[in-house]
Amino acid sequence: MKPGSSVAEGGLALVVLMWVGLPVAAQNSGVKDSYLSNIELCNGTGTTSLDARIGACTTFIQARPDSTAALAIAYNNRGNAYTAKGDYDSAISDFDQSIALNPTYAKAFNNRGVAHLRRREYELAIEAFDDAIKLDPGYGAAFVNRAGAIAEAEGHHPDLFLSWGKVDVKIWTHKVNGLTESDFVLAAKIGELFQA
Repeated sequence: MKPGSSVAEGGLALVVLMWVGLPVAAQNSGVKDSYLSNIELCNGTGTTSLDARIGACTTFIQARPDSTAALAIAYNNRGNAYTAKGDYDSAISDFDQSIALNPTYAKAFNNRGVAHLRRREYELAIEAFDDAIKLDPGYGAAFVNRAGAIAEAEGHHPDLFLSWGKVDVKIWTHKVNGLTESDFVLAAKIGELFQA
């Protein structure tokens, strides 16, 4: 305190600073809450609508957080929402952005493959699944998705069962309720995937 000032004056200054500072603190708290809310919505927690998810991811991306890993995840999550909406061009663009930010993010490669698969672009889908598997050889969903892409390209619809540490594939031709030559061709192609 300055010489000649009273405790009351010092207390008054403190009260004024607190009164002026409260709205700033409240605004910062609101910004932090909004930021966390966008992360939650972008991650698709609960029953978040696809449009809310896309909006939250977009807001998060536009905020440009310091973490490129967080941005890669946000682009990936928004791409997943676009895929679910059937907007595959936007989805693939977002997966490409995610991969550019984090070239070792296997999920973005896998999800790009899913978008290509839904567009019936089998070769592009298989390439994306291959990339995901190269990055993470234990990524079972990418193996299953790749097997599904091969099957779709061949006009087959095998039953694929993913469980901890293994994938079971059951192939047969429904029309004849048995096996045909094309079933064995598909089995060999899928078998090559699991041998690699």
